[in-house]
Amino acid sequence: MNGSPSPHGRHPRRRVGITPHWADFDIYGHLNHAAYYALGDTVINEWMRVAAGLDSRTSPVIGVVAASQCDFLREIVYPGAASVEVTVHRLGNTSITFGVTFWTTDGVADGDVIAAQGRWRHVYIDRQSRRSTEIPTAIRDALEPQGESGSTRSTSRGAPCDQTSSGTLR
Repeated sequence: MNGSPSPHGRHPRRRVGITPHWADFDIYGHLNHAAYYALGDTVINEWMRVAAGLDSRTSPVIGVVAASQCDFLREIVYPGAASVEVTVHRLGNTSITFGVTFWTTDGVADGDVIAAQGRWRHVYIDRQSRRSTEIPTAIRDALEPQGESGSTRSTSRGAPCDQTSSGTLR
């Protein structure tokens, strides 16, 4: 499948179901704030691995998190059903700002609701020198906005289509 239009241009997006571990929840049964960051980063890195062939263990250029933030709007409760959607907000020369939205269906009769929204900025660095460098071509090609003639599409209710095969993390 191809990516769907994002609210920030025609960049592809990726949405996957997640199944948090019991240990990801706090004493109140809510998904711990640190788990949101881990899950968001996992979805971003998996997308880069699948869509662009980035191997974080051997690639001469790697993406590191330079900034992140998350606003929590609704709780995800154990054993809640959830998904994570990643969009590209900004594709620069040496960095990418990703929008990350966490969705939950737990206790909602009419579909998904947003549980949290955040941003992750990855800066690409040379593995050896640790200095910023241009985003690898394979990543840029995977994330460039789709043209009007491209086959981007949305499903009903604006839910995104996966750029790559859908799956569930964890």
